[in-house]
Amino acid sequence: MEANRMKRFKTDFIEGTLSELMDNIQPVLEEKYLSPVRTVNFFVGLVKEKKKISEVLRFLSETYPLEKFPHIKRIKSSKESSSVHVLLCETSVIDRAHLEETLAPVSAHLGPVGALKVPVTAPLTRSQFQDCVALWPVNFHENKLITKLLNGTFFTKSELNTISNYMKEAIKMAKMAKISNQLPVGALLVDPVRGHIVAQAYDMRGCHPLQHCTMVAVDMVARSQGGGMWEYSHDSDFQWTQSDIRDNTSSTDATDKTTGPYLCTGYHMYITREPCVMCAMALVHSRVERVYYGSSDPEGGLGTRHKVHVQPGLNHHYSVFKGVLDAECDQLYEETGT
Repeated sequence: MEANRMKRFKTDFIEGTLSELMDNIQPVLEEKYLSPVRTVNFFVGLVKEKKKISEVLRFLSETYPLEKFPHIKRIKSSKESSSVHVLLCETSVIDRAHLEETLAPVSAHLGPVGALKVPVTAPLTRSQFQDCVALWPVNFHENKLITKLLNGTFFTKSELNTISNYMKEAIKMAKMAKISNQLPVGALLVDPVRGHIVAQAYDMRGCHPLQHCTMVAVDMVARSQGGGMWEYSHDSDFQWTQSDIRDNTSSTDATDKTTGPYLCTGYHMYITREPCVMCAMALVHSRVERVYYGSSDPEGGLGTRHKVHVQPGLNHHYSVFKGVLDAECDQLYEETGT
C-alpha cells in the first residue's frame, strides 16, 4: 500500500513538474506571428438583393480588383438579413463622390456607401484569424506547426522530460562557474539523434572578454572535431566528446561522410541565460538547430532585445525556446545580482 502511494506521489510530482515546464517554455517566433492585425480603410456597399450579387461582383472585379488583398473575401453575408455587404475599393484610391459616379452601372443594386477597416495581410495564426474575421471575412490556411508551438502541444511528455533533464545539467555547469568566480551561466550542446552530450561549458568572460558561455561551448565542439581555439584556466571543468564524426547526410548543411556536418549542425543547445547578439550569431555560423534557454537577458539576442535567429538574409536559421526551468535559472543570477 505504501509503495503504491509513493508511486502515485512520484507520478503526480512528475506530471506537475512537466505541466509547469510546459506552461513556462515558450517559442521565440518572428514578430509576424505575434503582431496585432494591421488594417486598411475600404469603402463598403450594401447589395440590396442577393440575386444581384453576381452582377455586382463581376463589375467590381473588373473595375476594382482586389489583387493586393488575395486573402480578403469580397462579400459578407448576414444570417439576420437578405442583404449582403460587399467591399468596393480602398478609400485611398478614390474619394466617395467619384466612387459613386463609377458605380453608376450597378448603383440600382447598391445601398448607401460606407467605410470600414479590413485586415491588410493574411492571418498566420488562429488568434490573428479570429481578430481578422471580427473585422471582415478572410481566408485562412493554418500552419499546423505554428499552431502547436503557440498552443503548447509541440512537445510530448517524453520530450519535456528530456529538456528538463538537460537544462538541469546546464544549471550544474552554471553553479560550477559560480564556484570558479565566473558569471554563473552554463550550457550544453547535445546531439538529439544520438541522445548524448557533445560538449558542456560555463562562462569564462572573467578571464577573456570573448569567452561567453556560448562561445566556450562551441569551442568545445570544435575540439571534439579536432579543432578548438582557446586554452582555459578551468579546462578540467569542461567536457567534450572526442571525434564526433556524424553521418547526417539528410541535413542541408551536411558535407560528406568522412568529415561530417559543420560544427554544431543538428545540435541542440541548453543554456541557463539568453545569449547576447554575438553569441546568437556564433550559433548561426556554427549551424545549431535549436536553442533552449532559461533566464531572459535585457540585452539578449534571442527574444528580449533582438531576434537574431529569425533575421531575413541569414544563411541559417534555428529554433529558439525560452523559459526552460526559468525559476531555477533566475535564482542563479538573483544570488549574484547579475
